[in-house]
Amino acid sequence: MRTQQSDEADKVEKSESLWMKAALGFAVACAVVALPVQMAAFWNEDAPWLLAAPLMLEGGAWIVLSGAAAAVASRRPHWHYRAIAWLLAFVAAGINLYHGIHAFDPATAGATAFASLAGPGIWDLHEHGRIRKRDGALTRRERNAAKRAAEKQAEEAVAAEKIEAERQAHLENAARAAAEVLDVSREKNFPKVWEHALKLAAALGETTVTESVWRRAHKDIEGTDPGESVDIIRGRNSAARRVVAARSEAPGSAPAKVTSSQHLPHLPPRSGRGSKTGPKVRGTRHSGDSQKFVSAARKQAAITAREAAKSTATEESK
Repeated sequence: MRTQQSDEADKVEKSESLWMKAALGFAVACAVVALPVQMAAFWNEDAPWLLAAPLMLEGGAWIVLSGAAAAVASRRPHWHYRAIAWLLAFVAAGINLYHGIHAFDPATAGATAFASLAGPGIWDLHEHGRIRKRDGALTRRERNAAKRAAEKQAEEAVAAEKIEAERQAHLENAARAAAEVLDVSREKNFPKVWEHALKLAAALGETTVTESVWRRAHKDIEGTDPGESVDIIRGRNSAARRVVAARSEAPGSAPAKVTSSQHLPHLPPRSGRGSKTGPKVRGTRHSGDSQKFVSAARKQAAITAREAAKSTATEESK
């Protein structure tokens, strides 16, 4: 890619150099053609010094064009240099035309007049090209291409805007439909909250039940944010308690009913039948109907109860 760009740059540079040499050579040739006729027009044996006039005209035009080239190189205004050069060229052409017609023939007059204009004109074209290149001016083809590209870009932008507008309209319709479905679902599943939300929206100046209005209405009725309720909180707490109870069990074990240790033989029987077919027996307790527990047994029972309570509390905290 770089090699191709370098080749193109070399080609452009060579072309510009050739153009400058050709323009300069053509200008010299025109001066060679036009200058003798002007000198003949100003020749006078009594005033030979008038031969300086054609040199002044032709040379003046080229001197002014040199000033224009310097102005172009230094980025200064150059139009007045070029205007003066063209004025001098037209004066020289007029002299050649007048003298050529009277001293020679119309063809010679026309050719020499053309030479006076063509030399400075060709060089001015060369300078004009340099100015356009310096200023980055586009050619007609480049301007047309840029215009077509701009028109195409504008058409693409309009098409893109149309597509974007259609997409936004589709999204708005989809969002509106989803909001309607959500409103119907809320009205069906939470009738009390929905009724309060409608009143709250009207009081706040809202045309619809917005999310902020719905959140506030839900908190007013249920006491919680949307997604929570008293039943949900109770169910969650109950499930948490069941999880704690399940984790407190030893792996592989299952709850088993334990016979009360208070059912001892030395205590009198409770209410019930003495046998399967016998009459009912009333279990009545009397003072002194059984032996008292010794003091050590009572203390040990209390210690056992406290240890069991501590163990249960530790398991629940885990």
